[in-house]
Amino acid sequence: MDGFPVSYFKTAPQNFDATVFDTDDLSTIRGASLTLLAMPPLLKAHLETEFPDVNFKWLQLSASELVFACTQEDVAPELTVEVQDPKPPRGKNKNRWNRALKAAAETAQQDLTDDSLRQAAAEFPARLGGDIDEEFIAGQIRALVDTGGTTRAGRIDDGTRKRILDRISTFLAEAHRDYPFDLMTCQTACWQPAKSDVRLHDVFAALDTQLSQSQYRSFSFPSPAPAGQMVCALTGVLPASREEVPGKPISENAGRRRKVGRKGKKGFYENVLAQGRTLAKDGEWDGNSAVEIARERLRAPRVRGFTSDFGEIVEDAPGELPKSLKGKICILNMDGNAFGALRLGQAGVTAYSRLSRYLDILKATLLADILNWADETSRMQLKGNVRLETLLWGGDEFTFVVPAWLGWQFAIQVQETVGGWKDLDGKPLSFSYGLVFGPHNAPIRDLKNAAEALTDMAKGDRQEAMLQALAYEGIDRIHMAPKTFRRDLFGDDLPQERFSLTAAQVAEFPREARRILSAVSRSALHNVYHEQSEMLGKKTVDTAPVVEDLKRIARGISEEEFDKTMETLFPVGDYPLLFFSQLVQLIDYIDPAEGEA
Repeated sequence: MDGFPVSYFKTAPQNFDATVFDTDDLSTIRGASLTLLAMPPLLKAHLETEFPDVNFKWLQLSASELVFACTQEDVAPELTVEVQDPKPPRGKNKNRWNRALKAAAETAQQDLTDDSLRQAAAEFPARLGGDIDEEFIAGQIRALVDTGGTTRAGRIDDGTRKRILDRISTFLAEAHRDYPFDLMTCQTACWQPAKSDVRLHDVFAALDTQLSQSQYRSFSFPSPAPAGQMVCALTGVLPASREEVPGKPISENAGRRRKVGRKGKKGFYENVLAQGRTLAKDGEWDGNSAVEIARERLRAPRVRGFTSDFGEIVEDAPGELPKSLKGKICILNMDGNAFGALRLGQAGVTAYSRLSRYLDILKATLLADILNWADETSRMQLKGNVRLETLLWGGDEFTFVVPAWLGWQFAIQVQETVGGWKDLDGKPLSFSYGLVFGPHNAPIRDLKNAAEALTDMAKGDRQEAMLQALAYEGIDRIHMAPKTFRRDLFGDDLPQERFSLTAAQVAEFPREARRILSAVSRSALHNVYHEQSEMLGKKTVDTAPVVEDLKRIARGISEEEFDKTMETLFPVGDYPLLFFSQLVQLIDYIDPAEGEA
């Protein structure tokens, strides 16, 4: 397909706030997410059945998006232009004529029709053609193009393009295998470049521009219940029509999504792993060390049952935990650095498709490692179920929910898996992270948005894995975005990159916390923190008095160890108290209790 003009399509979901995160009920959110994730493979199978004469090249089937290119079934072009002997007319320079004729043939070959031959003849240099009939020149051009009984890919015609768009629209307007596609908001864009030598960057820019425009034209929001009618207990907006949750009337919309969410979670994980195994087995990856490692790690991860709501994720918390952790969850958002540029830098749709398959294999190993870690970590389990939720499973962006008391360890585990990833050219890949701790009954959309905002602020130079973290101790400040929260805390807008931690610092934090806590109690640390509250966000601070205060109350630590710890806590440079303030704010989450998890 590379080298010929093709048609490009992209189907993607929109308006998540009104179709996915319009509720805090985890099963309902999960049902919408699973529906969107099921869309690409089911729609792909539908199109292949409906259009057997079309050549599809599937570029991307993940992240709830289907991206593909297509041409008409290979057919020999039907031409009526009569073939002429490609000899230069009398009086014409042979070399110049042949060069011009060859160039015209290459132009006509890109979209071979009678019209393209005649158009190429019309553009033939007048100084070479002179008064020679254009139809005769078109016949000479035809003699040079590749027809000769062979076949070639042709651009799909307008009728086929319209039928593909209609079939997609019809398919997504109905439920399939209980997935309520009709409740989602999906749009499809199509672009047909005039030439074959188009950059992938231009393809996706054109498709995404169309999708953005269609979103504004088709913006939707849920219709509220009429006055006097019961309102859905899960969304707070839609009209209630049945009682599925005991004692709570819910809407048909929420009920259908909730049904998928309650039964489909385990199956989703199994499908991701199965797809990864199938892709990794393909012989195209023989000799690729990353895929060979993935084959082994994907062999047999254990898929347990899973907790069904945020309340269960924190149920029966270990008794030795600090009270500040019980009842709290952790949201981890991670987003790839420059993955989009990597994809768009591929040399054509074949290379793009291969890279997408490779990344899907790596993503499956990430899930396998998470499940294996959860299976080996007793505090991640509740009555045989795993305390884990996946709010987003994208192309290179993911959002997970785990208990707050394991959030920091979870981030370390994830980075251990992805820290060694490389692209197909052997260049390192990296992620940025946002880690948010908050009450399990807080609005999940606010917590998720905060984690995504922290990830964006952790991007830095987009080359190194970085993390930013924030803890909402109560619901009263959940409405504050991270920047607002920090401004309120420190009394000023500080450079947000100052809050970023490297992967090495994240891994070292638990050891630093234990070393400090072996000498200074949590309460003593908090006392010093509050005494310095007005200085925490200052650019220039004399840290000597703070160090002296800590040294005065420290117990059971050598002077050498103490000095080493102070160098870590109070680095030389601007904003020297920020690192200390982050450690104190997060210390319960970094080191929730002594002993193994």
